[in-house]
Amino acid sequence: MSKESHYREELPAPEGVEVRLGVRVEAIDPKAKKLSLQNKETLSYDRLLLSTGSSAIRLPIDGLEGSNVHVLRTIRNAEAIKVSAEKAKQAVVIGGGRVGMKAAFALHQLGMKVSVVERLGRIVPLQFDDTAAEIMKGAVEAHGIQLFLGRTVKAVERGDPGVQAVVLDDGATLETDLVIVAVGVQPNVDLARTAGLRINQGVLVNEYLQTSDPDIFAAGDVVETADVVTGDNIVSGLWTNAVEMGRIAGGNMAGGKSQYPGAFAVLNSFELANIPTISVGLIDPPEKEGYEVHSSRRGDSYRKLVLRQNVLVGVVVVGEIEGAGVYTGLIKGKKNVGQHLGALLAPRPSYAPWLRREAVELVTQ
Repeated sequence: MSKESHYREELPAPEGVEVRLGVRVEAIDPKAKKLSLQNKETLSYDRLLLSTGSSAIRLPIDGLEGSNVHVLRTIRNAEAIKVSAEKAKQAVVIGGGRVGMKAAFALHQLGMKVSVVERLGRIVPLQFDDTAAEIMKGAVEAHGIQLFLGRTVKAVERGDPGVQAVVLDDGATLETDLVIVAVGVQPNVDLARTAGLRINQGVLVNEYLQTSDPDIFAAGDVVETADVVTGDNIVSGLWTNAVEMGRIAGGNMAGGKSQYPGAFAVLNSFELANIPTISVGLIDPPEKEGYEVHSSRRGDSYRKLVLRQNVLVGVVVVGEIEGAGVYTGLIKGKKNVGQHLGALLAPRPSYAPWLRREAVELVTQ
């Protein structure tokens, strides 16, 4: 059985849905409402959904292209890494974000010596603030993984049979026979661009997830939308946001009129070095713009709340995460939390203060 047929059996299509695997859309003609496929076939549409996703970023580094250098985005990427890892003893991961750190631990568990090179001064910089990153840095290094923070890779040295080392920007050399590049993703906007749709970093959409052509919708990693907390334009790249976009876009294509409220730039539950973490919303607010930061730390357990005008807009939790889902609901609901900070900084936050208040309001009406 081929891999393609195996995937098809694992993911059966709903009744009435025709799935075309292994066929690329070459062009969209919005005026004629037609798609040109790679196999020269043409399909017509009334409404079209673009969900072309994103691709792993490849860096312009000397020696990077070639054997034993991989990105990690698809199942085939993972399978290729597995083959290379069978003969590797040392690995360098370029990028200390979530994907990079997960890859680093997976390779470490295979018995490799692993080094992570991150250009910023802390690991998982989009999900951790300085304190959370400090806690996690200690835990990662305690597992034997080397971290090179505030550094970049200048070149990959090759020989026979393949990768031999990476050279850092300060001239230091790290011996390795496997390199993983995990520096983020970029939206796959080429198809939308050639169709004449409006694009910035991603495909621009309105609140109904319509592109600049009202009969073409877009959802997922390819979309540029508004941050639900700050209102800034973002390309989120998060699975949870993509699922919600797909649900709303599909409903609207079928005649609905649901509005997409915007995406979270940060919405992650992430375990690293056996320590669970939660990050939601704006975790590193700009100074002197009316934000308040309240935090507590006990050893390797840490909790930080970011408020603006008594409304919770961001949270970071490390270690004791029980009940942390409450924070996401409060951020989405834009609830006033000013009187309940003590309860929210406790190890087990709950909705109890708001439920009591709503019960009182119902009784007094």
